[in-house]
Amino acid sequence: MASTIESPGLTHSSLELKLIYDTAPIGLAFLTPDCRYALINHRLTEICGISVAGHIGRSVRETVPQVADLVQQIVRTILATGEPIIGVEINGQQELSPNFGDGRDQAAAA
Repeated sequence: MASTIESPGLTHSSLELKLIYDTAPIGLAFLTPDCRYALINHRLTEICGISVAGHIGRSVRETVPQVADLVQQIVRTILATGEPIIGVEINGQQELSPNFGDGRDQAAAA
């Protein structure tokens, strides 16, 4: 399985993050302040049917437009308050995904 994070020069914390992303049974993504994918794990790419390379640098609106407004609102709130938002699940799936409509929705928590 290809890694979502390159390993040369990683700190201990970065290696722990890499391990979490590589082994989590749920979809995980790290977004930039303008809601572009900086990191994404393979589980989330399986759910939405777009490769890791197809996500990195692209916005949520480009990849899963039906959840973009909610994701942008959550990111803006986190940036404004500096506080995490917990207990929120976001469900959606890229319509062109080969998995579309099969019940494997994309879910996220901030």
